[in-house]
Amino acid sequence: MNRMVRYIGLCLLIVMMSSAIFADDSVFIGDGDITALHLYDAQGNPLKATDELAQNIAQGWIINNPDTPILIVTPLGTVNIFANSLVVIGNLVDKNADLYLVSGQATFTTTNMDGGKLTITTPVSRYTMDGNGEMMVISSDTEESVTNFSGKVTSYNSLTGAKRTIQAFEKLDMQDKMARLKRIEPGYYMTYATYPDAAYSEQVVQEMAATSTAPVPSTPQALVKEMVIEKPDFKGVSIKAIAPTPTSLKISKEYPAGIPATLQTLKVSAVNVAVPEKVSNITSYTTPSIQPQIIVSITPVTPAIPTISSQPKVVAIPSTPTSVQSNTVSAEPVQMAAPAEEATTTSSSPIPPRTTLLYSEDTEKVTGAFGIQFGYQFALDGTDSNAISNMAFVKPYYSKGAFSLRLQGAVSTSDFSTFTNTVYPVPTSLFDKLAYGFSFIDYLRLGYNSSAFYLTLDRKSSISTDLTTLVAPSIFSSDKLVMQNRITSGAVSLTTTIDDLYATNLLDNNVQFASTLLQVLPTSGYRLGFTIGSLAMVDRSPWTLDLYPFISFSFPLIDTRTTQLKVLLQGNGYLPTYPTLDTTAFIDASVNSLFPNYLLAGGISLQKNALFTKLMLTLPQGENRPLLVNEFSYVLDTSYSSLMDILGDFRWQGPNVEAKLLFNVPLTSSGSIADLSSYSHQANYSQFSISYTQEKVKLGLGFSHLGLFDTINQVASGADSWQSLLSGPYSTSYLLAEYAFKPFTLGVKAYYPVNTSTYTVPVLTVTGTISLEKTF
Repeated sequence: MNRMVRYIGLCLLIVMMSSAIFADDSVFIGDGDITALHLYDAQGNPLKATDELAQNIAQGWIINNPDTPILIVTPLGTVNIFANSLVVIGNLVDKNADLYLVSGQATFTTTNMDGGKLTITTPVSRYTMDGNGEMMVISSDTEESVTNFSGKVTSYNSLTGAKRTIQAFEKLDMQDKMARLKRIEPGYYMTYATYPDAAYSEQVVQEMAATSTAPVPSTPQALVKEMVIEKPDFKGVSIKAIAPTPTSLKISKEYPAGIPATLQTLKVSAVNVAVPEKVSNITSYTTPSIQPQIIVSITPVTPAIPTISSQPKVVAIPSTPTSVQSNTVSAEPVQMAAPAEEATTTSSSPIPPRTTLLYSEDTEKVTGAFGIQFGYQFALDGTDSNAISNMAFVKPYYSKGAFSLRLQGAVSTSDFSTFTNTVYPVPTSLFDKLAYGFSFIDYLRLGYNSSAFYLTLDRKSSISTDLTTLVAPSIFSSDKLVMQNRITSGAVSLTTTIDDLYATNLLDNNVQFASTLLQVLPTSGYRLGFTIGSLAMVDRSPWTLDLYPFISFSFPLIDTRTTQLKVLLQGNGYLPTYPTLDTTAFIDASVNSLFPNYLLAGGISLQKNALFTKLMLTLPQGENRPLLVNEFSYVLDTSYSSLMDILGDFRWQGPNVEAKLLFNVPLTSSGSIADLSSYSHQANYSQFSISYTQEKVKLGLGFSHLGLFDTINQVASGADSWQSLLSGPYSTSYLLAEYAFKPFTLGVKAYYPVNTSTYTVPVLTVTGTISLEKTF
């Protein structure tokens, strides 16, 4: 048996190592609130902003961050984009990198650019940084400037054609007609640099002071001579006439002027004059916004030689450098009429491509929203004698920056003669009152996922921890309100989770779970991870509290921006705490292992862009086992005895498709699958789900099962019906479809909840909503 364990572990390690890709040339968002971003691909299609999608930013993507600054990490350095900016991602991988800053402010830092250059293009300028360095570019309605913090930076004015070189700690305002360079103060650098260095700042200031101070002569000298003024020899003044004085004036001949009495005709010949390439004056016009949209079009044009019409008008459009490729990016097709009486231009000589940007001002100013959602749900409950229910609900909501809240209330009826609501009656006990208070909350968020303090109350978990060895994820959004809170300070984070603030299971006299984990994960160097905490199980019949202390170590084998291959070592124990603290269940010197209840686990995990995989070999004993928390552990006794478990976790989360495959196979000493302790049924756990989201459509299906192989054999032998694969005490499944056509949403879901009996008819719900929203 030991030889088999070693063989399996070696095979798993080889498979995981062979699937890892060592090269890392990706671009990803390293900091900032991902969910607050507006993302579009190179064709202008909107993308759903997720953490997984942000790990692989592609060339040509459009990023707008109205509420939060973001840090983009590249193989060449970093891009710190300030809030309320709009950028088009260029080539940020090769040594000839570029990015288009449409509007806003960003600091660019290159640390691996030896022999290369970074080009930043704006609608009116182009800035180039050679080699490693750091510069900040601002392009807005009120300012167009570049500041060099370190390195060599040159600027090019697309309107005037002027080129300048900006030295370290110099700022160039492109709107300054004199194009004068200004020195910045150390405080300016410490404020806007991505990684400010006080020692470097002091060094640059000293060097600038040394070069700007004029030398002082050691011994001042002056040559002084006496000035002698001689008196001129003055001999008087004499006056002589140059012509004789005239005595008379005579007119010998007259010539007519020949001027007509009135002006008859006037002819003026006009010739074509070439427009100079450098434009000094700009006439601009504003195109009214049709609807919220982002349109970036880059098309080649030719210099203009106007054909003069009755009312000629020359419109100058800033040109971008030739390094920007000609392409068109649009969120949706728009037809725009050209301005009336615009001059027609033709020419054969090429000039740099023209950039036209249309960006809805209404969308740009949106930083928050409030509104109300009305809905109706029809339900047919096949697990309750096909009971029919009708529910009308209302959900007011408010969202602004780091705060988001959505409340809820509902009225239900089965026959439209009697009605129940979520407001009255008010429960009497303290515990019931707490659950009653949380029942009015549908969603809450404080902070961002990258914030030092982050709190969410949601229908699903959004924070991943090392407890995935003990806790199986929910296959679909349930009726629970999951609380997650993470407090981060440097390399240390504290994560607390409560699986349901509605206390649905506790109110039904079933168990519920919570956890607290303290994690230490260095941000640089060798990032050895360490986690310590506990999983808690609470029961109400009677009140009991059992803890499962947990410890975990992660040893990185590959630790790049998009690829993390780790060796995992984990362990947890068992400690009954209430109503009696039983320390012997945790540590007992009378047993050989010292720990009467334990779980030892070892394995590897791989995170590569949208793919996550984990394979673990576990040794359970007593009350401990893998995936202790799953859909069935709330209502069934899922305990079993095994010698070794094999745990596999595979997840894919792309921009449109999300898939999960999870399994745990407990093996006995004979190599067979272990049975549940309380039931004559195998204890292996399996879960699969997949969902597809594309703009207005969402589709999904999934199932979880205990003893899947056992159930398949029973169905094949005729001992059980095929419905047992989808429903019953050992299976739960769902199928959903949703379509949104703003402001309406229509959804249909059929599911079999976990139940001690098998039912042929699932729970069927049809839900329709309408949202009335105001953005600001």
